[in-house]
Amino acid sequence: MKLLLSKTREKELDKVKQILVKSVADEKSVNSLYDYIFSSEGKKLRALIALSSSNNKNKKISTNKRVKLASIIELLHTATLVHDDVVDDAKLRRGIRTVNKKWSNSHSVLIG
Repeated sequence: MKLLLSKTREKELDKVKQILVKSVADEKSVNSLYDYIFSSEGKKLRALIALSSSNNKNKKISTNKRVKLASIIELLHTATLVHDDVVDDAKLRRGIRTVNKKWSNSHSVLIG
C-alpha cells in the first residue's frame, strides 16, 4: 500500500527511518538482530500518527522532538511484535523469518 504524504511528512518519516536504522550498541550480535528487524519496510503508520497528531500549530513542538517521539513509538511497537512472535511461535512476519526462528526465543526477548 502506497501512502500519499506531504513533502514535509515524507521528510519527517525519512528522519524516523534514519533513527531506526542507526546502530544501537557496540555489541555486533545485537546490531545484527536490530538490522535484521528493521530491514523489512513496514508502513510506519504509528510513526505517521505520532507526527501528524503532534503537529499542533498552537503548541509549537519542534520537528526534532516530534521525530524522536515517532521513533520511540515505532521502536516500542516493533518490540511488541518481536515478543508477540515468541508467544505465538510465529515463523514469518511480513513474509520474512521471525527473529525467534532465525535465531532463538532468547534473542527475541533480548532485542525486544
